Amino acid sequence: MHTLYFSPASPYVRKVLVMAHLRDVADQIEIKSVDAFNPTPEFLAVNPLGRLPALVTQDGALIADSRVICQFVDTLGSAPPLILQDGPRRFPDLTRAALADGILDSAILIRQESMRPTEDARTAHMTWHWNKIERALDWFEARPDALNTLMSQGDIAIACALGYLDFRFGDRDWRATRPQLAGWYGRVCRLPAMQATAPAAPQ
Repeated sequence: MHTLYFSPASPYVRKVLVMAHLRDVADQIEIKSVDAFNPTPEFLAVNPLGRLPALVTQDGALIADSRVICQFVDTLGSAPPLILQDGPRRFPDLTRAALADGILDSAILIRQESMRPTEDARTAHMTWHWNKIERALDWFEARPDALNTLMSQGDIAIACALGYLDFRFGDRDWRATRPQLAGWYGRVCRLPAMQATAPAAPQ
């Protein structure tokens, strides 16, 4: 059994779990909840950076960073790979995954900043990051033909990014001017892998 250290609100963790469900290997992964802001000495001994997610294989090896963990999960089981290794779709899909992760990076920074006292400079910095998110969402909206039904890591990353925006920034209507992206997300968020990994506030 592999051990995944996670937070139920983390979209990076969700990417890993969605991939595990799609590959039908979720039962091979035990999850352990960690408070990312107050990590235990046990967890810091596992991952010195204290970042989530982190996975410890059944052999005791550490695998850190969601992108690397997803690569590991993609080797488990016998389902077709979700991370494309060759062919003309490989680099476009890697690019989509990277852009989706960029959305998450900015969204999480905004979330963290919003929990601190308001200052003009900090507000401007949050706006700068939200503008990045808006531009990336527009990029995906302009390329609807590239969106599939969670058939690759790019699809998974985009779906988890949109799910995190709904979870933490529900008051910002990203769907208003992006009907293609909204329609696609409306379909994939009903899939069992997405339903089983829906984000939740840490207990």
